Amino acid sequence: MSRRGAALLLVLLALGGLGWARARARRPLFVDYYYIPYCMSCARVRHGLDGFAAHFGARVTVRTVDCFSAEGVAAAHKYGFVTHGIVVADADGQMLFEEKDHGVSADDVRVVVERELQKR
Repeated sequence: MSRRGAALLLVLLALGGLGWARARARRPLFVDYYYIPYCMSCARVRHGLDGFAAHFGARVTVRTVDCFSAEGVAAAHKYGFVTHGIVVADADGQMLFEEKDHGVSADDVRVVVERELQKR
């Protein structure tokens, strides 16, 4: 391979890596909060999560799910919640943060999300 061909290959690889990094940085994070409908602690967390859309925009998707629904019960089994909790995952489904039951804090989740977005 000539020097010119090798240099062109290196430039193409570098540009491809840049494109991959930019695409990864734009991929959203997912926050799934499985809550108890009548719980005041859960209501405070839900209220704290309400501001995520305005603060993070499309970079973070927040879902709130009744923990007694079929999806909520399945999540409790999957993540080891007694009844409810919160999970932050990346676009590949890799869990970045998880908190069980009444240990959940919207402020803790905000810190985790901000830190993860800064890494990108």
